[in-house]
Amino acid sequence: MIEYRRRRPPLYRLARYLRWCAVLALFIVLVFLASTIFSAVKLGTGLNPTTGPNGGYAFHYSPALGYTVSFGVNLTNDGYYPLVLDLSAVAYTPLGTVIPYTSTGAVTFSPGNTTTEFGLTVRIPQSTLMANAGQMLVRNTPIAGNVWFNGTYAWIYQFGFSVSANGTWGAPFENLTIVPGTPTAAAGQTTVPVSIRFTNNAFFADVGNLTLQVVNGGTDCGGPSTLAVDVPSQQSFTGLLNLTGPSTCMVPGATVTATYTVGPLTVPLPSTRIG
Repeated sequence: MIEYRRRRPPLYRLARYLRWCAVLALFIVLVFLASTIFSAVKLGTGLNPTTGPNGGYAFHYSPALGYTVSFGVNLTNDGYYPLVLDLSAVAYTPLGTVIPYTSTGAVTFSPGNTTTEFGLTVRIPQSTLMANAGQMLVRNTPIAGNVWFNGTYAWIYQFGFSVSANGTWGAPFENLTIVPGTPTAAAGQTTVPVSIRFTNNAFFADVGNLTLQVVNGGTDCGGPSTLAVDVPSQQSFTGLLNLTGPSTCMVPGATVTATYTVGPLTVPLPSTRIG
Protein backbone atom coordinates (compact mmCIF):
# COMPACT_ATOMS: atom_id res chain seq x y z
CA MET A 1 0.00 0.00 0.00
CA ILE A 2 1.47 3.33 -1.07
CA GLU A 3 1.10 6.27 1.37
CA TYR A 4 1.08 9.80 -0.04
CA ARG A 5 2.22 12.76 2.12
CA ARG A 6 0.00 15.72 1.76
CA ARG A 7 1.88 18.82 0.54
CA ARG A 8 1.73 21.90 2.73
CA PRO A 9 -0.49 24.68 1.41
CA PRO A 10 1.28 27.58 -0.36
CA LEU A 11 0.36 30.06 2.36
CA TYR A 12 1.96 27.88 5.02
CA ARG A 13 5.16 27.56 3.01
CA LEU A 14 5.17 31.33 2.38
CA ALA A 15 4.73 32.02 6.09
CA ARG A 16 7.65 29.70 6.87
CA TYR A 17 9.87 31.47 4.37
CA LEU A 18 8.90 34.82 5.80
CA ARG A 19 9.74 33.62 9.31
CA TRP A 20 13.17 32.51 8.14
CA CYS A 21 13.70 35.84 6.37
CA ALA A 22 12.68 37.71 9.52
CA VAL A 23 15.12 35.67 11.60
CA LEU A 24 17.87 36.29 9.06
CA ALA A 25 17.07 40.01 8.90
CA LEU A 26 17.10 40.26 12.69
CA PHE A 27 20.44 38.48 12.78
CA ILE A 28 21.89 40.87 10.20
CA VAL A 29 20.58 43.89 12.11
CA LEU A 30 22.03 42.63 15.39
CA VAL A 31 25.38 41.97 13.75
CA PHE A 32 25.32 45.43 12.17
CA LEU A 33 24.45 47.13 15.46
CA ALA A 34 27.15 45.18 17.29
CA SER A 35 29.70 46.10 14.64
CA THR A 36 28.77 49.80 14.80
CA ILE A 37 29.18 49.82 18.57
CA PHE A 38 32.54 48.07 18.32
CA SER A 39 33.57 50.44 15.51
CA ALA A 40 32.47 53.50 17.50
CA VAL A 41 34.56 52.41 20.48
CA LYS A 42 37.50 51.79 18.16
CA LEU A 43 36.99 55.19 16.56
CA GLY A 44 36.73 56.97 19.90
CA THR A 45 39.92 55.45 21.29
CA GLY A 46 41.88 56.12 18.10
CA LEU A 47 40.54 59.60 17.26
CA ASN A 48 43.68 61.69 17.83
CA PRO A 49 43.29 65.19 16.33
CA THR A 50 46.46 66.75 14.94
CA THR A 51 46.99 70.37 13.99
CA GLY A 52 49.08 72.03 11.36
CA PRO A 53 51.48 74.99 11.72
CA ASN A 54 50.74 77.74 14.27
CA GLY A 55 48.59 75.45 16.38
CA GLY A 56 46.06 74.86 13.64
CA TYR A 57 44.88 78.44 13.11
CA ALA A 58 45.79 81.19 10.67
CA PHE A 59 45.01 84.91 10.84
CA HIS A 60 44.59 87.03 7.71
CA TYR A 61 43.39 90.48 6.72
CA SER A 62 42.30 91.96 3.39
CA PRO A 63 40.36 95.16 2.61
CA ALA A 64 37.71 93.17 0.74
CA LEU A 65 37.07 90.44 3.34
CA GLY A 66 38.22 92.06 6.56
CA TYR A 67 39.73 89.75 9.15
CA THR A 68 39.57 85.99 8.77
CA VAL A 69 40.65 83.38 11.29
CA SER A 70 40.88 79.78 10.12
CA PHE A 71 40.90 76.85 12.50
CA GLY A 72 41.66 73.31 11.39
CA VAL A 73 42.44 69.84 12.69
CA ASN A 74 43.18 66.54 11.00
CA LEU A 75 41.05 63.59 12.10
CA THR A 76 41.61 59.93 11.26
CA ASN A 77 38.67 57.54 11.02
CA ASP A 78 40.00 54.06 11.78
CA GLY A 79 36.51 52.64 12.26
CA TYR A 80 34.42 50.65 9.80
CA TYR A 81 31.76 53.23 8.97
CA PRO A 82 31.72 56.86 7.77
CA LEU A 83 31.60 59.73 10.23
CA VAL A 84 29.94 63.01 9.16
CA LEU A 85 30.56 66.21 11.15
CA ASP A 86 29.17 69.72 10.77
CA LEU A 87 30.34 72.73 12.80
CA SER A 88 28.80 76.19 12.60
CA ALA A 89 29.12 79.42 14.56
CA VAL A 90 27.91 83.01 14.85
CA ALA A 91 28.89 85.87 17.18
CA TYR A 92 27.44 89.23 18.15
CA THR A 93 28.56 92.42 19.87
CA PRO A 94 26.56 95.50 20.91
CA LEU A 95 27.57 96.94 17.52
CA GLY A 96 25.88 94.08 15.66
CA THR A 97 26.95 90.80 14.12
CA VAL A 98 30.73 90.52 14.33
CA ILE A 99 31.03 87.00 12.91
CA PRO A 100 28.30 86.20 10.35
CA TYR A 101 26.87 82.70 10.44
CA THR A 102 29.44 80.32 9.01
CA SER A 103 29.58 76.55 8.71
CA THR A 104 31.96 73.81 7.67
CA GLY A 105 29.13 72.05 5.87
CA ALA A 106 28.84 68.28 6.12
CA VAL A 107 32.39 66.86 6.16
CA THR A 108 32.62 63.09 5.66
CA PHE A 109 35.43 61.13 7.30
CA SER A 110 35.69 57.93 5.30
CA PRO A 111 36.52 54.68 7.12
CA GLY A 112 39.68 52.69 6.59
CA ASN A 113 42.17 54.73 8.63
CA THR A 114 41.65 57.74 6.35
CA THR A 115 42.76 61.20 7.53
CA THR A 116 40.60 64.23 6.62
CA GLU A 117 40.99 67.91 7.50
CA PHE A 118 38.16 69.47 9.50
CA GLY A 119 38.31 73.24 9.56
CA LEU A 120 36.24 76.36 9.99
CA THR A 121 36.99 79.87 8.74
CA VAL A 122 35.27 82.75 10.50
CA ARG A 123 35.19 86.22 8.98
CA ILE A 124 34.99 89.55 10.75
CA PRO A 125 34.04 92.16 8.13
CA GLN A 126 36.15 95.32 8.13
CA SER A 127 32.96 97.39 8.14
CA THR A 128 32.06 95.85 11.50
CA LEU A 129 35.45 96.50 13.03
CA MET A 130 35.57 100.05 11.71
CA ALA A 131 32.03 100.87 12.86
CA ASN A 132 31.82 103.74 15.35
CA ALA A 133 35.35 104.94 14.52
CA GLY A 134 36.85 101.47 14.69
CA GLN A 135 35.89 100.82 18.28
CA MET A 136 36.60 97.09 18.06
CA LEU A 137 40.21 97.81 17.14
CA VAL A 138 40.81 100.19 20.02
CA ARG A 139 38.31 99.07 22.69
CA ASN A 140 37.69 95.72 24.32
CA THR A 141 34.16 94.73 23.30
CA PRO A 142 31.63 92.32 24.87
CA ILE A 143 30.94 89.44 22.53
CA ALA A 144 28.32 86.66 22.61
CA GLY A 145 28.52 83.59 20.42
CA ASN A 146 26.69 80.40 19.54
CA VAL A 147 28.33 77.21 18.27
CA TRP A 148 26.49 74.18 16.89
CA PHE A 149 28.12 70.79 16.46
CA ASN A 150 26.24 68.00 14.70
CA GLY A 151 27.24 64.60 13.41
CA THR A 152 26.14 61.24 12.04
CA TYR A 153 27.91 57.92 12.40
CA ALA A 154 27.29 54.76 10.41
CA TRP A 155 24.32 56.43 8.69
CA ILE A 156 21.97 55.86 11.65
CA TYR A 157 23.47 57.38 14.80
CA GLN A 158 22.88 61.12 15.04
CA PHE A 159 24.28 63.40 17.73
CA GLY A 160 24.67 67.10 18.32
CA PHE A 161 25.00 69.86 20.86
CA SER A 162 25.10 73.62 20.98
CA VAL A 163 27.05 76.03 23.16
CA SER A 164 26.28 79.65 23.96
CA ALA A 165 29.03 81.73 25.50
CA ASN A 166 29.78 85.30 26.50
CA GLY A 167 33.25 86.78 26.48
CA THR A 168 35.29 89.80 25.52
CA TRP A 169 36.91 90.65 22.23
CA GLY A 170 40.47 91.74 23.05
CA ALA A 171 41.31 94.86 21.05
CA PRO A 172 44.77 94.73 19.44
CA PHE A 173 45.10 98.51 19.93
CA GLU A 174 43.23 98.98 23.19
CA ASN A 175 43.10 102.65 24.28
CA LEU A 176 45.05 103.77 21.20
CA THR A 177 46.03 107.40 21.65
CA ILE A 178 47.79 109.42 18.95
CA VAL A 179 48.58 112.81 20.47
CA PRO A 180 50.20 115.56 18.37
CA GLY A 181 52.65 117.71 20.31
CA THR A 182 53.78 121.29 19.86
CA PRO A 183 54.69 122.04 16.21
CA THR A 184 58.03 123.64 15.27
CA ALA A 185 58.50 125.54 12.00
CA ALA A 186 61.65 126.25 10.03
CA ALA A 187 62.29 127.16 6.37
CA GLY A 188 58.67 126.68 5.35
CA GLN A 189 58.48 123.23 6.94
CA THR A 190 56.62 122.27 10.10
CA THR A 191 57.42 119.29 12.29
CA VAL A 192 54.84 117.83 14.63
CA PRO A 193 55.95 115.29 17.26
CA VAL A 194 53.31 112.61 17.78
CA SER A 195 53.23 110.27 20.75
CA ILE A 196 51.59 106.83 20.38
CA ARG A 197 50.31 104.61 23.16
CA PHE A 198 48.19 101.43 23.22
CA THR A 199 47.85 98.02 24.84
CA ASN A 200 47.63 94.80 22.85
CA ASN A 201 44.76 92.86 24.40
CA ALA A 202 44.37 90.50 21.42
CA PHE A 203 45.30 86.82 21.56
CA PHE A 204 48.03 87.39 18.95
CA ALA A 205 51.12 89.63 18.95
CA ASP A 206 51.27 93.00 17.17
CA VAL A 207 54.38 92.57 15.04
CA GLY A 208 54.46 95.03 12.15
CA ASN A 209 54.84 98.68 11.17
CA LEU A 210 52.74 101.58 12.41
CA THR A 211 52.61 104.40 9.85
CA LEU A 212 51.34 107.95 10.41
CA GLN A 213 50.52 110.45 7.65
CA VAL A 214 49.20 114.01 7.87
CA VAL A 215 46.42 114.69 5.36
CA ASN A 216 44.79 118.07 4.73
CA GLY A 217 41.86 118.39 2.34
CA GLY A 218 42.71 115.08 0.69
CA THR A 219 46.38 116.06 0.13
CA ASP A 220 49.29 114.35 1.86
CA CYS A 221 51.40 116.79 3.86
CA GLY A 222 54.90 115.51 3.21
CA GLY A 223 55.89 111.90 3.51
CA PRO A 224 54.64 109.36 6.04
CA SER A 225 56.62 108.25 9.07
CA THR A 226 56.81 104.60 10.09
CA LEU A 227 57.62 102.98 13.41
CA ALA A 228 58.29 99.25 13.85
CA VAL A 229 56.31 97.65 16.69
CA ASP A 230 56.61 94.26 18.36
CA VAL A 231 54.05 94.06 21.14
CA PRO A 232 53.25 90.65 22.70
CA SER A 233 49.72 89.87 23.76
CA GLN A 234 48.65 91.70 26.93
CA GLN A 235 51.60 94.12 26.73
CA SER A 236 51.67 97.92 26.31
CA PHE A 237 53.46 100.07 23.77
CA THR A 238 54.73 103.67 23.82
CA GLY A 239 56.43 105.35 20.87
CA LEU A 240 57.16 108.71 19.26
CA LEU A 241 57.16 109.81 15.60
CA ASN A 242 58.00 113.16 14.02
CA LEU A 243 55.82 114.22 11.08
CA THR A 244 57.22 116.89 8.76
CA GLY A 245 55.53 118.71 5.87
CA PRO A 246 54.89 122.13 4.31
CA SER A 247 53.82 124.68 6.88
CA THR A 248 50.86 125.63 4.65
CA CYS A 249 49.58 122.05 4.94
CA MET A 250 50.53 121.18 8.52
CA VAL A 251 47.90 123.42 10.09
CA PRO A 252 45.37 122.91 12.90
CA GLY A 253 42.50 120.77 11.67
CA ALA A 254 44.70 118.57 9.46
CA THR A 255 44.17 114.86 10.04
CA VAL A 256 46.77 112.39 11.25
CA THR A 257 45.88 109.03 9.69
CA ALA A 258 47.24 105.76 11.05
CA THR A 259 47.74 102.37 9.41
CA TYR A 260 49.20 99.13 10.68
CA THR A 261 51.07 96.91 8.21
CA VAL A 262 51.90 93.21 8.58
CA GLY A 263 53.68 91.87 5.50
CA PRO A 264 51.41 92.62 2.52
CA LEU A 265 48.44 93.45 4.77
CA THR A 266 47.58 97.04 5.72
CA VAL A 267 44.98 97.69 8.42
CA PRO A 268 43.48 101.19 8.84
CA LEU A 269 43.28 102.57 12.37
CA PRO A 270 41.23 105.49 13.74
CA SER A 271 42.67 108.93 12.91
CA THR A 272 43.09 112.12 14.96
CA ARG A 273 43.49 115.83 14.23
CA ILE A 274 46.22 118.38 14.78
CA GLY A 275 45.39 121.23 17.12
